[in-house]
Amino acid sequence: QNPSSCPFSLVSNSMSDSSLKLALHKACANKPICPKEKHVKRLILDTWSLGGNSYYKQIKKEPVHKNSLVCFKALTVLHRLLREGSPRMLKDSFNQVKIFEQIQLVWSKNKQDLHYANLNVEYSYFLRAKILLHYKYPLLVGSLSIEDYFDKVNTRGEVFLGLRQQLISHILDLQSLVLRVQAAIFMFHGRDLHESKIAPL
Repeated sequence: QNPSSCPFSLVSNSMSDSSLKLALHKACANKPICPKEKHVKRLILDTWSLGGNSYYKQIKKEPVHKNSLVCFKALTVLHRLLREGSPRMLKDSFNQVKIFEQIQLVWSKNKQDLHYANLNVEYSYFLRAKILLHYKYPLLVGSLSIEDYFDKVNTRGEVFLGLRQQLISHILDLQSLVLRVQAAIFMFHGRDLHESKIAPL
């Protein structure tokens, strides 16, 4: 199956703004559990008709600067949308990277929240880097499939070997940020390792 093609057959059945707002709000509910899959899948589906801007518009209405758990779950949902949503989601996200910079700034200053503040900093830094990577390499799908990328560039003579080597280097850099997020998550143990914390893994 082509990673850049829609895996769903109901693209035309898209959400209204109110339905999107409700699904996103429920996915980011202030409870230390994973975002419910039915809400996340519905949001992924609608990236094929709505792109990304509608999601960022709604994310800004959630208390991501005030509630660390809601923020982390919003980042978790956005990660799924970037990875499994339409190419438009990735493209539209480039113009929204300031959201991630603001989240980093807000939660890096918070020294009282010992559960999610640092996770929000690390996770938003990683997502910003992922978005910039896709902007630099627009043929790269959200799942980071190297095989799919090389299948595409093999038909394009203008894509030089040096650029391919740069891509591998940049993906390795991104992988180091993934490991930073994982390390921040596994600083928690037992009851402190909430279900919501392991949702991105």
